[in-house]
Amino acid sequence: MILKHLKTSIRNFRRHRIYSTLNILGLTIGLTTSFLILLYVQHESSYDRFHKDANRIHRVTMSFKNGDAYTTTTTSPYKVAPMLEEHFPTIESTLRLFYTFNDRSEIIYNSQSTEITDWFTFTDPNLFSFFSFKLLYGDEESALTKPNSIVITQSEAKKLFRDKDPTGQLVTFRNIYDGTQTNLTVTGIMEDMPVNSHIPYRYYISMKTKENLSRGMTTSWGWTSQNNYFKLKEGADIAAIKNRLTDVVKLSTPEWFQNWAYLDTQPLLDIHLHSNLKEEIRPGGNVTYVQMLSTIAFFVLLIAAINYMNISTSLASSRMKEIGIKKIVGADRRHLVMQFLFESFLLLIVALMTSIALIQFILPDFSQLVGRQLYIDNIPLIYFGYATLIVLVLGLISGSYPALFLSSFKIVSALSVDRYRFGKKAAAFRTGLVILQFVISSFLICSTLVILNQWDYLKNRALGLDTEQIISITLPSRSAQGNYEIFRNGIIGQSDVLEVGTCSKEMTGWYDNFGIFSYQGLEYSVPIERADKHFFEAVKIELVAGHYFQGSPADSNAIVLNEKALIQLGINDPIGEVINANDKEYKIIGVVKDFHFEPLYTELGPIVFFKAVSGANYVYAKLNMSNIGETISGIEEVWNELNPGRIMDYSFVDSEIERAYQSEKQFFGVFTLFSALAILIACLGLYGLVTFSVSLKIKEIGIRKVFGASTKSILALLSERFFILILISNLLSWPLSFYAMSRWLQKFPYRVDFSLTILIIGTLISLGISLFVIGARSLRASSLNPVSALRCD
Repeated sequence: MILKHLKTSIRNFRRHRIYSTLNILGLTIGLTTSFLILLYVQHESSYDRFHKDANRIHRVTMSFKNGDAYTTTTTSPYKVAPMLEEHFPTIESTLRLFYTFNDRSEIIYNSQSTEITDWFTFTDPNLFSFFSFKLLYGDEESALTKPNSIVITQSEAKKLFRDKDPTGQLVTFRNIYDGTQTNLTVTGIMEDMPVNSHIPYRYYISMKTKENLSRGMTTSWGWTSQNNYFKLKEGADIAAIKNRLTDVVKLSTPEWFQNWAYLDTQPLLDIHLHSNLKEEIRPGGNVTYVQMLSTIAFFVLLIAAINYMNISTSLASSRMKEIGIKKIVGADRRHLVMQFLFESFLLLIVALMTSIALIQFILPDFSQLVGRQLYIDNIPLIYFGYATLIVLVLGLISGSYPALFLSSFKIVSALSVDRYRFGKKAAAFRTGLVILQFVISSFLICSTLVILNQWDYLKNRALGLDTEQIISITLPSRSAQGNYEIFRNGIIGQSDVLEVGTCSKEMTGWYDNFGIFSYQGLEYSVPIERADKHFFEAVKIELVAGHYFQGSPADSNAIVLNEKALIQLGINDPIGEVINANDKEYKIIGVVKDFHFEPLYTELGPIVFFKAVSGANYVYAKLNMSNIGETISGIEEVWNELNPGRIMDYSFVDSEIERAYQSEKQFFGVFTLFSALAILIACLGLYGLVTFSVSLKIKEIGIRKVFGASTKSILALLSERFFILILISNLLSWPLSFYAMSRWLQKFPYRVDFSLTILIIGTLISLGISLFVIGARSLRASSLNPVSALRCD
């Protein structure tokens, strides 16, 4: 019986090869798109869930005053952990990870150095009992107990020691900035960090080592460089911790800390997707993007399903005589129902198998596109169950209509039914599906336009400073910073080096230094940076009043502010005005125009500049790009003379700014791609429906041509109904597009306006694409020979 159904199905697919191809193509694209997005969503949702007690682990966050608002960071004081253990009996244990971002350091073994900046941390001894990281060699309880102990991940150990047994080996930890060195003993080797961990470190040094290196950290509430985690006891309520935390902070901390900051908590499982805080250990995900891509996956699958159902129901009328003949030769209703359902499931299985093969082929490219390491074997089995369920439901829905409805016809009715009249019976159902399909398509087109406009806005918004033709050079050590003037003088003489200045802040980094300034009895927390006058000139920050630093002894107590800082401090006549910071008076010598010194995720705020006594963390050089290769080589020659053995670390500022929006760029690209695929599927379905509509009216077209109808009138006849449906769909999508994308734009402090123009352009694009598809098929029909048309059955 199955073999018989298979032969009949294959014969029917060949007979309707255009429709079968459209169905398989649409379903394959829909399933592939949905599964790829599912892989991404599953990966993003899996972060930190491998920890045994993940639901009981939380992180302390700290919010501190930043002007009139608060800035929230992932780090908090070293003393928070003992405070929590003392005052909250429902806390089982605490753990600290020292935040070491941009702390330039290296490991030296056998005279070979390996820079480990951003890849190391100091941590408490209970790392392996707190988290579910696996120690391969060494003792979990004692590996990080003693000073000068280090645990290394397996892959890093292989790089350092090759075939040697790493345990017990001595390595040297060197701070690149000040040159201090500490000998460490390798006490353990651990598994590499899972890709879905928010903790990326590869070198774990005992906290006792850090305490010996920085003795003030154990007693000062100002030492706020730790990620403090705590684990609740079984059944404990986090709400009770949150409710008492403010009172405990008041009881345990000095008054200045209470006036400056407050603490809160954050679940471990929220860190990757729901956290966008300063000083994250690694860049997190974005729950909004995950939700939007999940919506796209649903829409794409829905459009593919609508296509399938539309074409299936459209073809039903062409099989009436087949049904009648089969009934004459003895086929009962059960047999006919099974035949239609078998055909439906067979086509879906072909699409599913093609989709799985396609996913394996394009997954590496998709992983690169979204910036994640995705593997199909990482998907839990339950997701394959969902995929099977989707196929079953889709097969039942799309196959049930022809199976149950057509098989119910009596023999005489089946053999005598007017195909055109029958086609009209299902027209209302198909019309509703077409409208739904193009409401979704129009929504995706308008959404894509908004997203592309926002991306273009982020890339091209005026920042208030020049970023073109400027390189940023890192000064990693105290000696490199001390040699800044020599370095500057050595390269400023080159013909293609236009200006060179220094500043303590990376162009796309976050503010991490704040000062408490008092003016007229009021205190304000404001970001502070160090710079020389050449920095302002190199990046062309506009001077509003006064002057830059002049290089005189008076600069030691001079400051330059931006306009926002003046507004916050309430200073009307700033030049020469004196404000206090840390019991010292500073004179305002200059005011600069506001400029963006952080990514556009945050609103422009106040900033105060002090004079850089020597070189700060970064050198900014304005270059003539006509001969950039030789210019960079000349700068490197000067660098190598002053910093032998240390490679010059530089980058172009405009490239840095583009990298700052890498996650947005990836999302916008993925959203645009999948929106285009959804629209393609809709167009495939539209082509199928137009083809079916033409087949119903083929004799009418022939008669009209005999009576002199023009190609233009034939095109109008075939296109008018679809044009009206698509226009209605676009108008219906307007409120949805406006509501959804307006809400999305609210997440950006700086954003484009959602105007009626976007909706109109989106509608025109939708109509243009649709008319192209309709016109291409209709034009072919309108050019058909009338004799051939009248012979068609």
